[in-house]
Amino acid sequence: MCYQVLVLPSRRCLGLLASVLVLASCERTEREPSQAPDSSASPDLTLPVAEPPLDREALLMAVAYASSDFAAGNDDTERQRQLDGRPFEVRLRFGCPGDQAGARQWSFDEQERVLRIRVEPQISGSTPLLATLGLDEFEAAEGFWVNRPWLLQPGCPALRPAAGPKADAPASVANTAGEQERSATLPMIGIAQFYTDEDSRTLRRETKAYEATIKLSGGEAPSSRGYDLVLSGRLTSLPGGKVISCIGGEDVSPSCMISARIDHVSLNEPDGGILAQWSSG
Repeated sequence: MCYQVLVLPSRRCLGLLASVLVLASCERTEREPSQAPDSSASPDLTLPVAEPPLDREALLMAVAYASSDFAAGNDDTERQRQLDGRPFEVRLRFGCPGDQAGARQWSFDEQERVLRIRVEPQISGSTPLLATLGLDEFEAAEGFWVNRPWLLQPGCPALRPAAGPKADAPASVANTAGEQERSATLPMIGIAQFYTDEDSRTLRRETKAYEATIKLSGGEAPSSRGYDLVLSGRLTSLPGGKVISCIGGEDVSPSCMISARIDHVSLNEPDGGILAQWSSG
């Protein structure tokens, strides 16, 4: 290559060299934009953040707003519209020390070391509150009452010494006044799934209980803090567009029903351990 350059005339050599340099420079100039794209033009790859489910506290606060708006005669259509379709996961504690046996109960066979838990649906199409709320037009309903709705977190109430009756009150009055006042002022809050005649019947439990039988080892003991019934799914609107429907008198705390599609039910230990679970569909 060097020998060939030496035999060429100088002007011709210089001309060829200049042409090569110009072509190389143009080639680099044309390639640079594709090699170093403008970072400002890159697309936004941020992924949407999943909406966290409403827990017990958030769901009860939503009921409190709906109850307040109903009692005050306020239009809460927009607030309720924001609830439609929201995911939820609510824990309902049961079997606390001192609780009476009812629709949710557990027992322990000390000799066999077997823990048995049974939870029955409490709300059905024949529940009187549904007729009062105008929800008896549905073919079926399945759900549960939220016991102790004043507890925002799942847990058992602290046990305190019972207050004795006043000395100047008759015994019959002292024993019944508290119950009468309690039933008149405490609201009933329920969460239920409603079915029309067009919905599949295979999704219904038809009041069938949720039951679990667990064998405990010699070193294990039943929970002293009860167990949790955990419901999860999505809130759904009722006829009229509301998710939470309430009813009550002028001086009586409203009772409310939450409409939901319950996709998953589980029986859990207080620390979150799952003992048994069921999924719809």
